[in-house]
Amino acid sequence: MAKVLIIEDEAVISMMLESWIADLGHETVGPASTIGKALNLIETTEFDAVILDMALDGPLTYELAETLRARGIPFAWGTGYNARDILPEFRDEIIVSKPYSFDAFALAIETLLAAGPQAATVS
Repeated sequence: MAKVLIIEDEAVISMMLESWIADLGHETVGPASTIGKALNLIETTEFDAVILDMALDGPLTYELAETLRARGIPFAWGTGYNARDILPEFRDEIIVSKPYSFDAFALAIETLLAAGPQAATVS
């Protein structure tokens, strides 16, 4: 059973994702609805993958994406943004488009978990 961190500011969406993660046989970490809460969970909790909302009540979450990359933790953007709206250096990450579909979400989780932790790189 894998642990998946949810970083999402909409409570209803978080609850749906928690349910889907359980349906897939995994455990939820979080959810975190602010950048501060997310950073705290990233630094203090073990997990295998992350679903990262592109914006948390306004602020974009590139800081979190950079932290996850530095730690070698696979993540997918959960967003209503188009790929072209994402900074070029983050476009190679998996994008799960909102509104979510279970099949797309399940494929993203499967892909993230298959990737496993990546070696942290320094740029």
